[in-house]
Amino acid sequence: MDRLRCATDSLPPYLWRVQYSSSQTSYYPDSNNNGHHGYGLQARDTHTFYTEDKLESFRQSVERQFTWSWRGPQPYISLFSDEEHAENWALREPWKGNYDYHDDTSDWEILTINTRQLQLADIYIFKLSDLQRELDVSLPERAQQHSEGAYLCLHRIPASAIVQRRAAWQIKQDRRFKKLPETYYPPDDYSDDEEYESVQNNFNDDLMKMSEGDWW
Repeated sequence: MDRLRCATDSLPPYLWRVQYSSSQTSYYPDSNNNGHHGYGLQARDTHTFYTEDKLESFRQSVERQFTWSWRGPQPYISLFSDEEHAENWALREPWKGNYDYHDDTSDWEILTINTRQLQLADIYIFKLSDLQRELDVSLPERAQQHSEGAYLCLHRIPASAIVQRRAAWQIKQDRRFKKLPETYYPPDDYSDDEEYESVQNNFNDDLMKMSEGDWW
């Protein structure tokens, strides 16, 4: 895994995590929370580490991370490299299994991660497109278009790296202020196919799977 982790100078300054109540990734806002070693985010599997002779197992685990039906424990925390992409996906709330975008009980938030703090803590980070190239990782068709922007963090993200928390209501409020779409509309709301396709291209993130198999 060492040779495949992101180099210090290759990471963007910030990454974003969509955290919701049913996620298998745990979030401990308090750095002193119940002996969890000061980690704000913790993957379900915090022990697995793949050595050079286990690269095939590593490849399979990455593929499972992006497979909707896989429900086993995973050692990764999935992150977005584009904040608007993260917002668009979160506003869909695909983990609820429906399309009720006007649900006032939104139980998610977006966390901004300072990658410099991850480097100082010697946290392993992988870029999905690098793993696809080096390990020949095969993803579901709908995940292909997102491969350039997805990152995987191994095991934990320390609380010190989480520099901002924004609740769902705050993001919706910001969108109203910026006059950005808060929701997604069915095809009947558009006058022609070209207009609908344009909106889809901008705002339909094809249910990019989050960690623990919830992105598809």
